[in-house]
Amino acid sequence: MSDPFKLTVPSVVHMMAYLITLLQVAAHVSIPSLPCEGFITDLVKKVPETMRSVLNLALSPTFSLSPASRVKTCEDILALSLHLQQSSGLVIQSAYFSCFLVRHRLYEGPKDAWNVHDQTSAQLLQGRPVYGISKAELLDIMKLLCLETWDARGVQLRVRGLLSAHFVLPNDIQGLGYAFVCSALSDPKVWNADVLLADLSLFKKAPQYHTIAQLVTQRLVKNPLVLNGSYNDELREALESLGHQFDEQMHHEWDQAHIQEIIHAIMHRLKRSLFSEFVCCYS
Repeated sequence: MSDPFKLTVPSVVHMMAYLITLLQVAAHVSIPSLPCEGFITDLVKKVPETMRSVLNLALSPTFSLSPASRVKTCEDILALSLHLQQSSGLVIQSAYFSCFLVRHRLYEGPKDAWNVHDQTSAQLLQGRPVYGISKAELLDIMKLLCLETWDARGVQLRVRGLLSAHFVLPNDIQGLGYAFVCSALSDPKVWNADVLLADLSLFKKAPQYHTIAQLVTQRLVKNPLVLNGSYNDELREALESLGHQFDEQMHHEWDQAHIQEIIHAIMHRLKRSLFSEFVCCYS
């Protein structure tokens, strides 16, 4: 009896398409989460592991693959990684792929065979936040963008294509570097503009430093405490849980006295006996 799961792949090109199709099916069936997620946890975890193997295979110089198939595989892997971002358990694993692919393209520099890939990847990233990126990875990519000297050849790769310092390209022609940095800096709670700018200051003499610094400043609010809405609500809840009264006016000017008062409240909370609270709650 023939094996019902046996599939004959006629060529290497078909094999890569077959692997990508399997990954797409596995990813879209299991994410967003299903009621049976507990039974397929191992399958879900193997999706990014297999994606990494396929990506390494596609970019390997020893693997016989046409340039078009290699480019298509990278695009598919990026699209899959953005889909995996919907799973809270795969945020860090899925962030690896966008970082790796963008860094790979920046190291390689402008290439005609990759122009369409760079433009397509930038479009995939636009408006899509990417979480789970480490500071080291982000700084490495921003450093490459600071140092680039591609001129007109790098329009699909650089931060804003051909620009003056005050000219912003429309969304449909953002470069890959610009789109990735915007996606990485989507959450101002995670990133601090002052810290990133201090690390980037080592490259102040680089050709594109001021463009990158301007982008960081535009994407991140220097002090999220001055924002309205959810930040104030979260701040109010945190301070009130410490027994500290939140003043709607004081969040505009945080002086040393305010900060010291909050620190004392936190320290007092930490020094309290947990045993007495436990007895109180369950007596």
